[in-house]
Amino acid sequence: VSDTPSPVASDCQVEAKVVIDTVPDKAELVLFDPAGKEVCRGVAPMTCPRLLMEGEYCVNSSRPGFENGQFRFKGGADVESKTFELEAAMCRLRLHFEPTPLNLTIDSDKPITVDTGTFEKELRVGSHQLKASKPGFVAWTKTIELKATSVLELPDIVLVAEAGNLNL
Repeated sequence: VSDTPSPVASDCQVEAKVVIDTVPDKAELVLFDPAGKEVCRGVAPMTCPRLLMEGEYCVNSSRPGFENGQFRFKGGADVESKTFELEAAMCRLRLHFEPTPLNLTIDSDKPITVDTGTFEKELRVGSHQLKASKPGFVAWTKTIELKATSVLELPDIVLVAEAGNLNL
């Protein structure tokens, strides 16, 4: 056992860091310096070396269910953290119904009245539960999976009259 005292925290050289984050977190990130050189790569929240070079930095982001992003910000030694909001990926849903009017429920939200045979709406990428209903008819339900930058079209959704209601 040595009688030499161990160094205290103030005697140690601590490298400064910067934290890059996204909302929501867990996005894959790549940080580039003003010269275009990759500085850091990881998952948000990501800790990188201090941004000593003055100028515009660029962060590329990717996360399933969200648009790939490219964010720019002014860097420098005084930057301690940056947070960027990701934009949800969207898909156009196009449905064709018969008969109308009817009520359409998407993901248990408030029913929407569909007065014409065609319904269109932008929805977030991912799984959605659809239900079409009309008094005197059997309800139609379907779970769909929407993918980014596409249109999902479901033609010829025909509600069937309930037994005993064939004169509707």
